[in-house]
Amino acid sequence: MAVPALRALREALTGTEILLAGPWARLLDGQGLADALVAYPRSWRGRFRAAGRIRDFDGATVLLLPNSLEAAAAAVLWGGRRRVGFARGGRSWLLTDAVPPPDGERTPQQVFKDELYEIYYRFLETEDEYFDYAPAPVPPQGRWRIYGIGLPDAILKKVYHENAERLLGLSR
Repeated sequence: MAVPALRALREALTGTEILLAGPWARLLDGQGLADALVAYPRSWRGRFRAAGRIRDFDGATVLLLPNSLEAAAAAVLWGGRRRVGFARGGRSWLLTDAVPPPDGERTPQQVFKDELYEIYYRFLETEDEYFDYAPAPVPPQGRWRIYGIGLPDAILKKVYHENAERLLGLSR
């Protein structure tokens, strides 16, 4: 979904060096969207190595396309002097240029409210049929509907309890 934005950025910033970093970077190879591509691995050790390569690029501005706190923290780690991104997910304090979301709360995947968690619950834990995947009047990915997958209790325990234990460092 970022390719059109990256293409427009490349056209608008003729002569500017552009580095793209992300776990998806290899997918963009050969498309002429950047001067350098850095795969950003999932492991923390790999991320710190990649951060060194990105910092060496000495980018003055980091444009954050992912709307995550992690992306903003990574931009700080990379040494981006100017960090531009949407003011979402509690990350505004890490951005030098926090841009208001263009459509406010019309993009519910980025607004974590009870309605969204209710949809996640319904998707994971029921076998309900044909319901909206987002609480917006016009869902951001189109007007399609989803079906619940009714995961068994053993899998739900892994999704909820065991993931929370692992993320919070409570694993036995």
